[in-house]
Amino acid sequence: MEASRGELARTDPGTGRKLWTVQWSKASLDYGADGSFGGTMVGVRGALFGRSGERSLFEADRAEARQKEDWLKLSGRVRLQAQDPPSSLRCDEVLWDAAAGTVKARGGVVLETAAYSVGPFPELWATPDLTYFSTPDLFEAGRGGKERWNKR
Repeated sequence: MEASRGELARTDPGTGRKLWTVQWSKASLDYGADGSFGGTMVGVRGALFGRSGERSLFEADRAEARQKEDWLKLSGRVRLQAQDPPSSLRCDEVLWDAAAGTVKARGGVVLETAAYSVGPFPELWATPDLTYFSTPDLFEAGRGGKERWNKR
């Protein structure tokens, strides 16, 4: 299904907790016979949510989502903006792994706060509020698997 402007909110079916929201200027959406959805969207903005609510806002050229896997992939001039404390992340691509609660950023990753700016890194992982970040090899145990990137 082709769609002009629209928006979507993804929630966890078990808890009803919001995982992410996205607004787009143009989209191609697919609905499976089992009721699942997926698709690609252009000109996107939205929000990433953690256990305690909205954690950061984003903008990107494109997004891709697959309901069955609870992820949202952003690409092209990606920017995440966290509010508390204020910080931002810029990169080429982000995979929001809602199940793991991890932002997996790739390509010229720069993270900025009022106190510092770090990067660019080829890859950096972070919590959705951008308060904890690390290279993938040092990201705290149990926060998601590196192999998920390799499946995309």
